[in-house]
Amino acid sequence: FSAHYGAEMVAFDGKIWLMGGRDQDVRYYQEIWNSSDGKSWTQVIDTNLFGMSSNGEALVHDREIWYIGGYLDNVYSGVDAVAWTTHTSNAPFGERLKHSSVSPNGLLWLISGSDGLINELTEFPDVWYSPDGVTWIQAAVDTGFEPVADARALSFNGKLWLLGGGGGFQSFFVTNKVYVIE
Repeated sequence: FSAHYGAEMVAFDGKIWLMGGRDQDVRYYQEIWNSSDGKSWTQVIDTNLFGMSSNGEALVHDREIWYIGGYLDNVYSGVDAVAWTTHTSNAPFGERLKHSSVSPNGLLWLISGSDGLINELTEFPDVWYSPDGVTWIQAAVDTGFEPVADARALSFNGKLWLLGGGGGFQSFFVTNKVYVIE
């Protein structure tokens, strides 16, 4: 695959999977690649399924690869990265870029992120969850944490954690704050 950034990666079915990304000339890649050793890579598919796909979130949930959000408000899953199931093409969280997603206790979680408005990028302090990728429930409209994009989320000791991130198009900021969402 060519040099690019903003791609999503997951470990699934004994392989590393690389999806999407973009280059410095703002070309968005729709490709999905995999590798069983990190040295030899195979292009699985070149698809427009995810739209401009550098800003969604990929994760493994319920023995499938899931892709949530990005420039589309869609949620997909698949076991081979070729045949995808569209769970929704109109998620209530809307276009959501650079959010964080985790999958503890059988639920999909979407935390914070930005809207898709070019040159505005408003971050959201909200949290959503879904039992199936179809029905999304807003767990909190305003969690009290600083709304961020590009943060990292994880599940640890029965709680959701949100680390770092940043945002703003004209008021660019980064943070090293750590939040616990109970």
